[in-house]
Amino acid sequence: DDELADFSSRGPRVGDDAVKPDITAPGVDIVAARSANGFIGDPVDDRYVTISGTSMATPHVAGSAALLAQQHPGWRADRIKATLMAAAKPHPEQTAYQQGAGRVDVAHAITQQVTTDPVSVSFGRALWPHGDDAPITRTVTWRNDGPAAVTLELSVEGAGPGGRALPAGLFQLGANQLTVPAGGTAATTVTTDTRLGDADGYWTGRIVARSGAAVAVTPLAVNREVESYTLTVEHLNRAGERTADHWTLLLGMDTFGAWDVVSSDGVASVRVPKGRYGLSGLVFEPGPEDEPRGMSLLAQPEVTVERDTRIVVDARRAKPVRTTIPDRTAVPLLIDVSGNFTADDGSAYTVGLWAETFADLTSGQLGKPSPADRFVATVSSQWTTPDPTNSPYLYALAEAIPGRMPTGFVRDYTRRDLATVVHRFRGGYPGMQAERIVYPVLEYNVGGSALILPTAVPGQRVEHYNTKGVTWESEVSFGTVDDEGWLNPQTVLFSVPTAYRAGRTVQEIWNQGPYGPSFPKPRWPHQSVTRDGDTIVVDVPIHSDAAGHPGGSLNDSAQTKLWRNGKLVGESEYAGYGEFTVPPGKADYRLVTSAKRSFTDLSTEVESSWTFRSRHVAGDTPARLPLSVVRFAPPLRVDNSAPAGQGFVIPVRVQRQPGAPSARVEKLTVDVSYDGGKTWGRAKLVRTSADGWSALLRHPAGTGHVSLRATARDTAGNTVTQRIIQAYRLR
Repeated sequence: DDELADFSSRGPRVGDDAVKPDITAPGVDIVAARSANGFIGDPVDDRYVTISGTSMATPHVAGSAALLAQQHPGWRADRIKATLMAAAKPHPEQTAYQQGAGRVDVAHAITQQVTTDPVSVSFGRALWPHGDDAPITRTVTWRNDGPAAVTLELSVEGAGPGGRALPAGLFQLGANQLTVPAGGTAATTVTTDTRLGDADGYWTGRIVARSGAAVAVTPLAVNREVESYTLTVEHLNRAGERTADHWTLLLGMDTFGAWDVVSSDGVASVRVPKGRYGLSGLVFEPGPEDEPRGMSLLAQPEVTVERDTRIVVDARRAKPVRTTIPDRTAVPLLIDVSGNFTADDGSAYTVGLWAETFADLTSGQLGKPSPADRFVATVSSQWTTPDPTNSPYLYALAEAIPGRMPTGFVRDYTRRDLATVVHRFRGGYPGMQAERIVYPVLEYNVGGSALILPTAVPGQRVEHYNTKGVTWESEVSFGTVDDEGWLNPQTVLFSVPTAYRAGRTVQEIWNQGPYGPSFPKPRWPHQSVTRDGDTIVVDVPIHSDAAGHPGGSLNDSAQTKLWRNGKLVGESEYAGYGEFTVPPGKADYRLVTSAKRSFTDLSTEVESSWTFRSRHVAGDTPARLPLSVVRFAPPLRVDNSAPAGQGFVIPVRVQRQPGAPSARVEKLTVDVSYDGGKTWGRAKLVRTSADGWSALLRHPAGTGHVSLRATARDTAGNTVTQRIIQAYRLR
């Protein structure tokens, strides 16, 4: 639709403020051929997927270039590029730093006869203040590949910061008309005078050359620098010597932006607008090849630039970072020391280092501390056996230091400081491998790093976590490994962030059937099933395990549908997910979600259907709708089977969506099938609590599967019906 995607890369080019990008092309929701073994994109059918990104825009330009090369086999790349840019379709409201020449137009390009050299005109940056700026002139040459001379009418279109109109003389052409002979060239100048204009910032536009219906465009730009100063950063190693062996970043705190501070002799200068910044500097120590090198991470959370400023990143100000744990057989395979900066607009930056040893690792604070909502440092590590393949244990540690980068960090954890969690993994899938990831969730929203660990399933791992100021979430993924060693997940289970108590040992069971819908504790406003104004959002994991770990799966088919007063409102091709706009009035709703899968013999079909009443929700806070799910927790063997030919008791619980209006369960029925859902029989129920029952079954002899179905109604009239085909095995 010729609108710029929000993820599209913008210019100017780093270093010289030149015009980039050169050209744009369609890159949103592009349907393309699917690789036989591909897994990215949203499927359209068996042979095609929809993908967005530069990976989709680039083929449009490459294909256009191929058509020009076919038409003109003697042309070099620069001729092709010049033709594509001259023939591009500019968007009147986009700047040259957003679109370059404009959107590629191959139909125009194959008949384009007039091109320019250069293909774009960049005047760079005119330094603030501008009273003494000197005009800058560039020469532009037009080439005519046509059989007859053309007379070009030249004009400049453009705008400045905030869409300001171009002031007269800011961009001035040397001539307003040129005659270009057949097969020849003609040139004129374009001059910028940045003493003119009523605003500092980027001024961009295009030279438009017209000859009748024929048009050629040449983008142009100048940065009339806003009030700016030079920040000089000197880098010293632990010997107090200047060193160019560093990696330093300057981060915008007033507005989002980042600058590499690069030097060849240890002293670097960068020109930046007046304002507030954060600085992160990593200084490396000299060392033998292929050996760990000393590293010092220093951070200055707030740097105010109101004049030319100098900072010294001095590794001598840093002190050792070290952590020990009670298990001397363990080694740290991941050490993460990071600084997390937050700008005024909420933009966040994380800059730090990963290491595998604490040897020669130091950290330090530069300047004054900052408020915790501006800067938080984190020190975390994860430890396993030296060979992490199916390590029987994991130590995962993470701490936040608000307001400053610690000048040294030493922690010697004892067993009393740590929680111990015995994770037992049930089931498994033939031909698949499993991987586990454990993430820290600190009290500040700063994210974290984690190892990806191969995990034996069935099996167990004993994991130890620190507990102060941190909760822990994790996931287990099952899938096949590609040629490059990456797991292609088929099904995934997650945990919600969980707080543990130091000195305690607890057990968690993963991947025990049956797999069905659950309502985990919400982490964000629209999780589960909510209504915000007149939008109903569905986000329900429908392949959660018996313990309630939210789960997702690769399905053969899936859908989610919503009806209002018996009329279909809309549908989604995803299981447990959809977004629906509905009328404001109070009405009866029916929501159905289902999925079928074939890579496993368990939970091959899962379906949930809810009925409820809803009306417009006022305010800015989404309301959670009165839905429930039925949770089954049969005491299965490690292979997700139950004994055949015996009586069997299944604990059953009706789980209300957290935050939904309260109501009692008025009626519950549970049915069982031993032939894949062809026939059903009613199970006897014994109530054990306000929301719990026991379903009493008599399993038939022989191998097979057990399917489960349940219907519940609450005192407010809301209902849920669930069906899980092949919920568990009989052995």
